[in-house]
Amino acid sequence: MRRTVSATIPKDAVGVWHLPAQNMFVPVYSPKKVKTAQDIVDDKYSAAYMNWGIGHLIADHVNSKHGARKWKVDEWKLNDRAFLFLPNNIRRYVLTGLFRVKVEGSKYTHEGLSIFPRQPADVLCVCCVEEGPKENYLAYFRFDGIEDEECLTL
Repeated sequence: MRRTVSATIPKDAVGVWHLPAQNMFVPVYSPKKVKTAQDIVDDKYSAAYMNWGIGHLIADHVNSKHGARKWKVDEWKLNDRAFLFLPNNIRRYVLTGLFRVKVEGSKYTHEGLSIFPRQPADVLCVCCVEEGPKENYLAYFRFDGIEDEECLTL
């Protein structure tokens, strides 16, 4: 394991996604030949971390049978902070958009309007909500700087 002042990054993880408002730390892993993105998402102790356009995508379950953590996405508020702990730095993000969407094939709709991708995001969190009629939360985070570990105050 690699250790930072504020988070322990498990072996083979890219980093740790942290939401201070919920005191939640989630190890994020990139899909590899051995573990698919779905395998990572289904593991109750990890989230998938992938390239998405010019940013990144973090995917996990919220309240399904797989979720060990309750992401409580419905409690997030605009301008909430998030941090991505990496081996060499900590990236700071701000929540700029949050939508509960219906998934119909590759189409994501919110209140009948096509929404995906609705706005730019440096990190897009996609959190699966239900197993039946497919619904997800889409949370858009904008990059807000890099923290020195010594200076990080939550």
